[in-house]
Amino acid sequence: MLYRMPRITLKDVAQQAGCSPGVVSAVLNKSKGNIGVAQTTRERVLQVARELKYRPNHAARSLARSRTMTLGLAFAPGFNIQVGELFQMRMIQGIESVCLQHGYDILLVQGDQSDSVESGLLRLAPDRVDGLLLILRSSLDPDFHDILKDIKHVVSIGHQVGNDAYPAVLYDNVCAMQLAVGHLVAKGRKRIGFLGECREHPHADNIARHEAFSQQIKQAGLELKSQWMYGLNIRPHVSSQPWAGDSFREGYFGARYIFDNATAKPDALVGYNDLAIAGALRYLTEAGLKSPDDCMLIGVDGSQFCSTSTPTLSTISQPLEAMGKLATTMLLQLIEQEAEDFQASPVTTQVLEPKLIARESTGNALSMLL
Repeated sequence: MLYRMPRITLKDVAQQAGCSPGVVSAVLNKSKGNIGVAQTTRERVLQVARELKYRPNHAARSLARSRTMTLGLAFAPGFNIQVGELFQMRMIQGIESVCLQHGYDILLVQGDQSDSVESGLLRLAPDRVDGLLLILRSSLDPDFHDILKDIKHVVSIGHQVGNDAYPAVLYDNVCAMQLAVGHLVAKGRKRIGFLGECREHPHADNIARHEAFSQQIKQAGLELKSQWMYGLNIRPHVSSQPWAGDSFREGYFGARYIFDNATAKPDALVGYNDLAIAGALRYLTEAGLKSPDDCMLIGVDGSQFCSTSTPTLSTISQPLEAMGKLATTMLLQLIEQEAEDFQASPVTTQVLEPKLIARESTGNALSMLL
């Protein structure tokens, strides 16, 4: 006969630690009760919980709090998640870290050609999740707004839903282009080109970067030449290509197109993301050109591979992990505001600022720390 050890409860921990079950709950569940618990008591409770190998009963906790202890995570139309995709995974890491800290699970809602995200959201009944994180690369179709009304708490990442109907965590694309163009101008570059996205329905943030780049070039008093631009002006001719939407190949073929057709060659290129500028580097290498001497390169995202390429690539960071963490924290704050002991505070849209990471591709010395 198999003997099963009895489950360690909060009362067991409380008895061993010499305090009340309420104090133990406040410490282990990181609730607002934590505020009134002395540090020595908190440490004693945590030590006893480790010794007894206490594991929380999430089912009982969910029932007691009338919650599922689950957050929905949806990638809306125009955003396909694939295992290994750097952009998505970095953001998910931030989301996951906050969920683990607060005892929440994640339910991923993702559609494909046969099962749209809309149908996935329709299946996401309010009794399955306590709230929804919605990752957007473009504005959400109005048809989705009615679906979201059934989900009480929603926070979007990347773009706002409707007319700021829900709080969001955004990235400042205009500031990113200010940093990129300003850095190249400070390096004495005057013939600056742009490598954009070429898919039929480009993501809104990439359109914003294209427009902000053009604006910054004009404000710097430099010439904005179509021969140095690849993206919006080229899209009708390449959107049907099998590599359209593949950032690395867009950067590779974009750089080749510009250098093959421009009368005066650009002395710097800004990529709409890091993969595009990595593709441009591949082309320059094959063409016998060097960066930064022949052409400086700078991208956007702050991808890890930028620090290991040859030369290392300058980039404008996009704090994806921080965006995921902040959005999840905001969503949990909305959920917790229903608790009687929670002092409500406004949960408003936040905009995270980019940072310049200058490396060898724009003439900066190699640093293994960047």
